[in-house]
Amino acid sequence: MTWCEYQEACMRSCQVMSNDRILDQARLGIIGETGEVCDLIKKTVFHGHPRNFDAMKKELGDVCWYIAVYAKVYGAGLYVRSFYTPLNDDDNALVSAALGMGKLAGTIGKAQKNVHRLLQLLLDEVVSMGIRFGGLPIFNIFDVNIAKLKERYPDGFSTERSLHR
Repeated sequence: MTWCEYQEACMRSCQVMSNDRILDQARLGIIGETGEVCDLIKKTVFHGHPRNFDAMKKELGDVCWYIAVYAKVYGAGLYVRSFYTPLNDDDNALVSAALGMGKLAGTIGKAQKNVHRLLQLLLDEVVSMGIRFGGLPIFNIFDVNIAKLKERYPDGFSTERSLHR
């Protein structure tokens, strides 16, 4: 699935409301889901938990969903960059990458300018986190995320299904 296909699939499960409300929801979602990614890194690096690849795919997919929706509504054309050089995957690199994602998420939450650039940087960080954490290809993360959302919301978003999942 390409970025454009993913973005269109994400809009299928987006709640219908004004663009300003969608952007507010996306800002909060980016911050919250990035926190989930950071929590997985914290548990792996500092609590001795094994790397949970399935959980990381789901959390990175959730971050991607909010980036995709925000970018679509905002009108920011993003793309997935390829990383051809090996990325360091040691604990320090994971912590540094997670902190970078957290900082970008917080900046996007209050940004008035350069939103397009910030969204692209965060998408780049998500791609690199997937690679660092365990060679998780971003297009596989997109597929996992959309499959989860199709199962949860077969007819598009509904408050009832959100409450009882």
